[in-house]
Amino acid sequence: MTKQETTKINSIIQNLLEIRKDSFVHHIHQINDVKFQTEMNMLPEDHPIHQHHNEINQFYNDLGIDQNEINNMTDEEFDEAYDSQFYEYQHTYSNIWEEFHSRFDKTLVELNALLETNDQLDEVLEIEKKMQEIKSKKFITTSQFELLYGYGTDWQKNKRSKTKESLPYIQEYSGATIRYDVKEVENWFDQMGIRR
Repeated sequence: MTKQETTKINSIIQNLLEIRKDSFVHHIHQINDVKFQTEMNMLPEDHPIHQHHNEINQFYNDLGIDQNEINNMTDEEFDEAYDSQFYEYQHTYSNIWEEFHSRFDKTLVELNALLETNDQLDEVLEIEKKMQEIKSKKFITTSQFELLYGYGTDWQKNKRSKTKESLPYIQEYSGATIRYDVKEVENWFDQMGIRR
């Protein structure tokens, strides 16, 4: 690979990593959305999402951002408020960050693999490691499915609802969490001739 090609791929990866960081911030916005809060208030007090929500509130407090004024901030003001401390907080609130994935992760891993070993980015290697850990599980969730295969929840729902050759899944009862048996899913992809 030429130096110019390496530089170009590196530039794309860096841009995607920035977008991924922005996606994380957007994820926090969604968790703090009023509609989400209303639904969350209907859950029992000991539900794990309440702890998750409290940590996000702390995230904003530590950054000195007033959540009531968050919608009035410009992108530049918001970036300025969190950019310099972002990496510190991704570790401080590691349970939020560790569970986070974006639709760019698979592309990031594929692009990083094109580079020579000594040119590969550690941050993307960590994403790849997380993907491999998930892939080694017997069962995965819908979000882990998206991380591994790059197909979002709408695509999954569509494939699960097919009358013939539907995407195999496990749901113990209506409304329960949907899971996938990794081996069954891999076989299904092969039978359907779908790229993964």
